[in-house]
Amino acid sequence: MKFKTTLTILLILAAANISKASNQIVVFGDSWGVPFAPALQQVLDDNGYGGVSVINAAFGGETASDMSSASPSRGLPYITSVLNANPDAELVHLSIGGNDALAQLSAPSWSSIYDDISTIVNHILSIRPDIQVYHTAYDYFPASISSFGLNYEQANAIFAPGATEGQLLADATPRMTFYDARGLMQTQFGIPELGIPANDPSLPDPTLPSPAASFADPIHLTTAGYAVFAQEAFDVFYESQLSIPEPSTLLLGVMAGVGLLARRRRGR
Repeated sequence: MKFKTTLTILLILAAANISKASNQIVVFGDSWGVPFAPALQQVLDDNGYGGVSVINAAFGGETASDMSSASPSRGLPYITSVLNANPDAELVHLSIGGNDALAQLSAPSWSSIYDDISTIVNHILSIRPDIQVYHTAYDYFPASISSFGLNYEQANAIFAPGATEGQLLADATPRMTFYDARGLMQTQFGIPELGIPANDPSLPDPTLPSPAASFADPIHLTTAGYAVFAQEAFDVFYESQLSIPEPSTLLLGVMAGVGLLARRRRGR
């Protein structure tokens, strides 16, 4: 009788853990968020988290100013409607602020931009206090940013205060994490056009561009670039937040437990 009871408990625990895998991650933000969502879904699927679905609620061209507004189609009411429609969401990925800075590229007011982002994050947490918000910075620019009227070193320096503001906001906001992605493309791809290989100890370097192979245009990554970005996000943040055993691992654990119990029972 005790054997059957213990076996039942093991199976119930296994079922509970599998059901936990049916989480949702909502991606809010701009044109970095739009392709990031399917890239993250692929990484989750590849790593045994196929029960976690990524909801793509990002818009190309979205700004922190618009997202923090009362606009029902893009502002705070939109955030409310998306979260209410996805009650299983436990994590929010937020990619926002880049378009605001690009609109005032010569001297963006990062403190003002992050006031808007603070409004967004606090609104998310007011609707769903249990959610974790993961906000990411943008990577260094490629040489093609020159089409915006400045070189990559200047552009990288202009965006640097944004990363500082992002970290300060995360430090002051419970349930918010900030990740500084600057230099990721350099380290993962190298900069072949400058003869620098991947993972070179000189990288990352803000005075150098991101590799051309990782950017589809002056401000957006290639599919391969977003795949790297999503894998990094999974490694650094999402895997630890989900903390769900892969189904195959869980099943092996249950089988091992059942086998141990059976052996002990026979040995009596």
